[in-house]
Amino acid sequence: MVRTHRPAGAVLGGAGADPAHRVVRARRDPQLTRTHHPAVRLADAGRATGGPVTSYQRVENQRLCDWASPTNCITSTSCTATNNGLGDNLDAIGKPWKQYIQSQTSNCQTTSSGNYENDDAPFYYAAKMKNDTTYCAAHWQPLPQLLDTDLKSTATTPAFVWADADSCYDMENCGIASGDTWLSQTLPTLFKSPAWTQQKSLLIVTWDEDGSNAPGGFGPGQTNQVATVVVGSQGTVKAGYQDAKRYDHYSTARVIEGALGLTATMTNNDKWATPYNEVFTSTGSTGGNTVTVTNPGAQSATVGTAASLQLTATDSDPSRTLSYTATGLPAGLSMSADGLISGTPTAAGSSTVTVTGTDATGAWGHPRPTAGGGSAGFTYGISSDDSGSAYTLPIANPDAETDTCGSGSGGGGYPVQGWTATANQPQQVCYGSPTYPTAAQGPQAPAAPGDAFFDGGPYASSQMTQTVDVTGQATQIGTGTLPYTLSGWLGGYSTQGDNVGVVATFLDASGASLGTATLAPVTPAQRNNRTELIQEQATGTVPVGTASVQFTASFTRQAGTDDDGYLGDLSMSFGS
Repeated sequence: MVRTHRPAGAVLGGAGADPAHRVVRARRDPQLTRTHHPAVRLADAGRATGGPVTSYQRVENQRLCDWASPTNCITSTSCTATNNGLGDNLDAIGKPWKQYIQSQTSNCQTTSSGNYENDDAPFYYAAKMKNDTTYCAAHWQPLPQLLDTDLKSTATTPAFVWADADSCYDMENCGIASGDTWLSQTLPTLFKSPAWTQQKSLLIVTWDEDGSNAPGGFGPGQTNQVATVVVGSQGTVKAGYQDAKRYDHYSTARVIEGALGLTATMTNNDKWATPYNEVFTSTGSTGGNTVTVTNPGAQSATVGTAASLQLTATDSDPSRTLSYTATGLPAGLSMSADGLISGTPTAAGSSTVTVTGTDATGAWGHPRPTAGGGSAGFTYGISSDDSGSAYTLPIANPDAETDTCGSGSGGGGYPVQGWTATANQPQQVCYGSPTYPTAAQGPQAPAAPGDAFFDGGPYASSQMTQTVDVTGQATQIGTGTLPYTLSGWLGGYSTQGDNVGVVATFLDASGASLGTATLAPVTPAQRNNRTELIQEQATGTVPVGTASVQFTASFTRQAGTDDDGYLGDLSMSFGS
């Protein structure tokens, strides 16, 4: 159950959810129909509104990837997550959360007993849960604590709830009827709770395994498709709606993190997942009113120059007075309660702003998408106050220094961070690894050598990409004279021809290409047949209409077993 007192971000999946319950039934999905599903039957009976997501894919062990540690997938209870997960990120912003499991007999129960299995508790893998028993006991409790105590008031209901059946009632050991029984006994208590009847709440019922073949129905003959039902209170979910688009557990992570205001801590897995926005309404109400905020379209301003924008909205009850809040405003800007965004921008860049209008009944609304848009909100681009100054594009992890690195050989590198792998999996390799470049053979001053570089991994070819928004530079780009410099350190191993090339594609607002800048692969001859990285540059003029730049690094192996095309310290700047 996710509790955000206002809709958060551009992810409609959390729109208006004050709490959100996520009830997870592990193991086997019997390919339930709408008439089979107790959650849907209860919704149809008028207790809530919702419907199924009908093309939802599970991923092996993804349950632990999503919740315990969104970038490290864990498969053993002896392991501990090495990076922050959902619980850690909720702690950081002060939102309470708990996981509850049926047949658990004590708080922080780390050993299995009866039908209770400790590996059904994904948050157990967080370092704080394993190292702090007091903290663990406060966040991992038997299911009756939720049903008999915590749901009694909105004050005691956590912002996020993970509730799980035991190994019998999750359909793994005792069949479909046992799961139906558990839902029919558990959900009515939730639907009668103050958090559900008085606030906006979201319930997601899903599975993590399909079919019936042991173990867990994974492998030949299985579709990896599981049932998922989304149920919302207070008009947040379209009643009876069925969504046939393809989603997975990362989609659910994307929805929940968006609702909880955790978009800044998303990893690439969930950041680029498709949220099931289609099932949600764009407005919410506890009193029958409908609020609609007018989308002002893309906005622009300049660093150091005062800006002002008045937002407007309509209420189905014209007598109501609306108040406004906003998320994602550029630095230096703020919003008043009457909907006026004002101030003086202090930094160049681009932000996605979401404005929420609310009336006294609790009805609320986001700006509806503009034509061709897919998110509820608008872009606010801030350009530099000096067209002659250089602007460095904020490439994510341009030098393989994000997170950690590995030894490289035979796939021993660390999976690339901050980029999307579009062909196989490029990796981050530590300088000085056996048979790999040392720091002295990498970027040199004034570049920062760092500790790591990218290579292509144990594949014949691999590729990674990312796109950087540059709408904040629209004014300078519009002159048609804005210069760019693309720079990177490229190299390879000894006399081998393994290589990497980089292409920067200038895209307009629709995603169409306006031109490219290229760093060609470095040949062994250019390296004097030495193992090293050398600096390559490309210059030109930014095409008018450029709204973003897509960077693509393509690694190619020509000899040996590992792709020894090396890349480090990639950068691009506009201006001089």
